Amino acid sequence: MSLFTELRDAIKTQSKEIVKRVTFLKPKLASILGASFDISLSAEIDSAIKIILDDSFLKVIDRAIFALDSTIDKTSQEIQTLAQKIFDNLFELEKRLNILINNFFQNLSALINNIKTNLVDPIVDSIFQLEEKIFEDINQVIDKIFNFFTGTVKEFKDDLLRLFNPLPNPFDPCRQQFGLALTQTSRLTHTDIFNLFECSQLRRLNDGNTIVKEIQEIYAGLQLESFKMTCLGRGSPSFQELYMRKWLKYGQLFEIWQEFNENMTPQEAFDEAIRRLNEARDEYNAKVADIDRAQATADDAVNRANNAQNTANDGVNRANNAQNTANDGVNRAINAQNTANSALELANTVNGRTQKISFDGNSTLIDAGGKFLAIQSDGNVVVYRDNGQPLFATGTDN
Repeated sequence: MSLFTELRDAIKTQSKEIVKRVTFLKPKLASILGASFDISLSAEIDSAIKIILDDSFLKVIDRAIFALDSTIDKTSQEIQTLAQKIFDNLFELEKRLNILINNFFQNLSALINNIKTNLVDPIVDSIFQLEEKIFEDINQVIDKIFNFFTGTVKEFKDDLLRLFNPLPNPFDPCRQQFGLALTQTSRLTHTDIFNLFECSQLRRLNDGNTIVKEIQEIYAGLQLESFKMTCLGRGSPSFQELYMRKWLKYGQLFEIWQEFNENMTPQEAFDEAIRRLNEARDEYNAKVADIDRAQATADDAVNRANNAQNTANDGVNRANNAQNTANDGVNRAINAQNTANSALELANTVNGRTQKISFDGNSTLIDAGGKFLAIQSDGNVVVYRDNGQPLFATGTDN
């Protein structure tokens, strides 16, 4: 890969970073402001980004890259130096841009009310300064590289008149357009001749039968003559700037028409462009459909996962309920065991007490531990010691 190609790719990469930085303004503001980021503010930010990028920065970069690509000797030191300068200027612009954007967000509450004055204008001014630097460098390179064009104004006029001889004609729409209806050819300036040539060539495009090859030739010829006018403008930066813009514009238009078969009419080329657009749109729609299907599949997978999770949760709940039921059964069994133990203890107590009651055939005897209570058959109640001595007796004759 040549140094020129590396620098050109670096310029495009640097440009993308600047575009990304500006485009990120909207989501960052939305994130900071939250609910305060309303429709009106969103539209204002969209407008600001369009002014900064579409109306300013991207136009400058497209022209700069086209100027680089249009040079003949891309290995020359001058072109490599020019590409390096453009990259360096872009790098400086990005640093300036970061400062402006950071200052804006640091003072957001104070600056948000006038986005154009506080954000857009400073950035566009910086881009304008970039444009001036870049095209000043391009003009200098034009003077150095294209020094083979050393002709005079007269030679330029003679060359152009050989291609195009604007005879005096008061009904000529191009002469009428520039106020030259009755001006003799010999009195036309080189600027007049170029304007009449440009007008006449562009009017050829109005013919619906003009084929693509002829359209390419028209734009190629206009680019060449614009370049010559640029070279004639040495010493007049404003003059050079005017025709350099034409040189770049017609070169870009030539590139656009190169995409079509040279035997097509404009209508056929238009139809072809529509066909390509439809193909691109169909391809885009197909990709969107693929994405939608993938999203639907993903959503279905999520739903299945959610259903599986719900089923698992239900299983856990059922298991917990079963565990609770089992725990209740255990508690009931424990309570039943405790009741049984109490009943056994009572039975043992009753049994123990029952074992201390006896009947000797005449009296019912109750063992009271060291004493006996005898309920005799005659109704007397007698308390005896263990040795048989009575301690107490209810009175009867017997």
